[in-house]
Amino acid sequence: MATQFVNKWLVLAVDLFIIAASFFLSYIIRFNLTINFDISKLALQIPVVMLIALMAFLIMGSYKGIFGSSYSRDGYNIFISICLWSVLMFSMVVINMKSGIYPSFSIPLSIIIITIPLSFVGLTASHYFLRTLYNALVKKNLG
Repeated sequence: MATQFVNKWLVLAVDLFIIAASFFLSYIIRFNLTINFDISKLALQIPVVMLIALMAFLIMGSYKGIFGSSYSRDGYNIFISICLWSVLMFSMVVINMKSGIYPSFSIPLSIIIITIPLSFVGLTASHYFLRTLYNALVKKNLG
């Protein structure tokens, strides 16, 4: 039971790292594979992006099923989590644009759009890798 608890939180931490890396990579792709963007703004945006991703992952529980559900169910949970994350991100950005609550905190919508497939591929691959590694370790310990 304790190992399952630790595994879930490890998966959640890896998922959040992948979201942050995908978001950073989206900026690089958006700006033609260069770092010609304001990194200080990115440094402010990444914690917010990760917090919204944390909320989406906790609501959907996509990090929980990696060790028990089927691959297709895990992929579905990842897809729904990414959809929820993107809706929350779009909502936050549009509300901020319209109301001007924090004008210097503007995330281009194209960055969010680019982050969606990058995150999906990254999360799916990492869940597959972690599940395969976990199964190999369990079988090695049992056999």
